Amino acid sequence: MKKTIHSCTAGVALAIILFSLSCAPRHESRAPDPSVVVAHSDGLVSRTADVSVVLTTGRATPMPERAQPFKFDPPLKGTVVWNADGSRADFRPDAPLAPGRAYHVVFDFSEIGEPSNGWFSFDIFAAEPNISVKPGDLYAAWNDTLALDGIVRVEDVPASADVERLVSAAVGALDLPISWSHEEGGLHRFTVKDVPRSNAAGELVLSWNGTPVGARIKDSRSYRVPASGEFEVLSVRGPEAGEPSCVTVSFSEPVDRDQDLRGLIDAIGAGTLRYETDGGLVRMYASLDWSDEVNITVEKGVRSRNSGVLAIPVQARVSFDWEKPEVRFPAGGVIVPSTQGTRVILETKNLAKVYVEALRVYGDNMLQFLQVNDLDGGQELKRVGEVVWSSEIDLAWTDDRKNQWTPYALDLSPLLAKHPDGLFQLRVAFSHDYIRYVCKNDHPKAGSWKFPPAAIIERDSGDSSYWDYYEEYFDWNEYYRYRDDPCHPAFYVVRYGRDRTARRNVLVSDVGIMAKRDADGVWLVAASDLKTARPLPGASARIYNYAMRELASGVADRDGLVQLKPSDLSSSEPTFLVV
Repeated sequence: MKKTIHSCTAGVALAIILFSLSCAPRHESRAPDPSVVVAHSDGLVSRTADVSVVLTTGRATPMPERAQPFKFDPPLKGTVVWNADGSRADFRPDAPLAPGRAYHVVFDFSEIGEPSNGWFSFDIFAAEPNISVKPGDLYAAWNDTLALDGIVRVEDVPASADVERLVSAAVGALDLPISWSHEEGGLHRFTVKDVPRSNAAGELVLSWNGTPVGARIKDSRSYRVPASGEFEVLSVRGPEAGEPSCVTVSFSEPVDRDQDLRGLIDAIGAGTLRYETDGGLVRMYASLDWSDEVNITVEKGVRSRNSGVLAIPVQARVSFDWEKPEVRFPAGGVIVPSTQGTRVILETKNLAKVYVEALRVYGDNMLQFLQVNDLDGGQELKRVGEVVWSSEIDLAWTDDRKNQWTPYALDLSPLLAKHPDGLFQLRVAFSHDYIRYVCKNDHPKAGSWKFPPAAIIERDSGDSSYWDYYEEYFDWNEYYRYRDDPCHPAFYVVRYGRDRTARRNVLVSDVGIMAKRDADGVWLVAASDLKTARPLPGASARIYNYAMRELASGVADRDGLVQLKPSDLSSSEPTFLVV
């Protein structure tokens, strides 16, 4: 989103204000009036993102269903969705935007019955799909065949089926099947299984091509496939991001698990080694911290499960690169019983400090919050709460934490003592000054950069601070090139509403609820104490409709049970159950 920071010329003639939009040149530009428009989409946008306009005031009456204030050149089909108070309009395209296409957008107030506000325009540019492919190494599976794993990371590729069209594998003229698993955040993992071996060595070619989804990426990698019965080292590598800190040696056949590998596979200067055998993979863990570069030796005499013996020794040098700094909350729910204390675990990697703030959704605003959110939601928070606490926390960094996820306990006791009700959203961010990372790239402009501070940007607020900073210091091509480089300002810039902030909603409560609605529309509610698992007699229960009007109320009996019969059983609109 881009905030309007333009001044508007006064004294525009009424005839100009009422001038028909269809008669104006299609690409005529007009800046928005900041007294009417707070923010709007601008510049590079995701192909699947809404095109949004935020207005200074809401609308007292609902917008006409067929109202279409957005006009696009080239034309787009889609639906306009307004928020509850009519202060924000989101155009949702029926299909993803064309990659790399520029669109001129006009917002016409006359289409919503406000001709006196005229119209304004802006331009957006649909991002091309960003695809990165990281192929792994061949290894022997337990069924005596070879396999190959890899990772694909994508942005602006909406369907998993499209991702699966990007990668192919073949041995000679034989195309090999690829199995996939799809995770959140644009991460996709693939495995090429049952790579065939013959009496002579062959070649596996792994190829990837972004043309089917409009991306300019095309490459391939070749692998030597040993002949049947040949036992040899296929690769030696260090850990991938997120993996345990170890060295992995890949063999062409499963390794004999009963042999003692000490002295056969060694790492100089790593202390005592521990070995883990998994098919044709041998993982080696060290008692000392791995140095940035480690020399690995694999000697003759390593045996395969099929009684083969390694005949050719191998020497390799493995680099332990710094992984990108990250912060996260472990998986878990929103409600935290007091029996767990008032500590919430935060995990960091390659960070010496973090910036933490707590936004409080006030207790009497919870129903308004739930109108547009589940308990773990984060929409329209500025309407229901505000930041009540913030702090910079020193994580006491030591070098042995390199590339390791490190837990830190956030104590909420002082926060809860001062603010006993409502829900809190904890948000954790970091800046370039907080990271522990060794930069490899040589950036000639590094001395002139100003990195963004550690700050929280509301995902739906229209805050343009990062966008304005970005536009001032580097262009979009540079951003795309270095967006994953912690040594470049682009790494810390919000893009498509996503940033590197960790968020977790926390509601400290000892009340457990079970609710069931029967065919007649009557609710049976059971309230219990999460600390003791016993019923909560005397608990007050209420049901509200979407407009926050109370539909039914009651008090739990000695068994913690209460029946609630809403006054309007025919209503099908969303309801809220509050205990």
